[in-house]
Amino acid sequence: MWTPEKVNSGADGAWGAGWPVLRAAPPRQVAGIGGARAAFVVYPDDGLAVVVLTNLAGANPQRFIPKIAEFYVPLKPAASR
Repeated sequence: MWTPEKVNSGADGAWGAGWPVLRAAPPRQVAGIGGARAAFVVYPDDGLAVVVLTNLAGANPQRFIPKIAEFYVPLKPAASR
């Protein structure tokens, strides 16, 4: 469900079964983003999900969700894990 689909060229696409795949290699990140007002990012390798719901158009919570996640799991680049 969180594996990127293959596109016609054979490359990985940006989506997996309806989920935007932000990072396919560990640490994986998949998301749901709605109207720049609400977003959630699931970090399946870390057992963490962060959900932010707002009523402010243009809040773009996907921009600050990684900072919230760092309070619970120190997020590191894929190469350092």
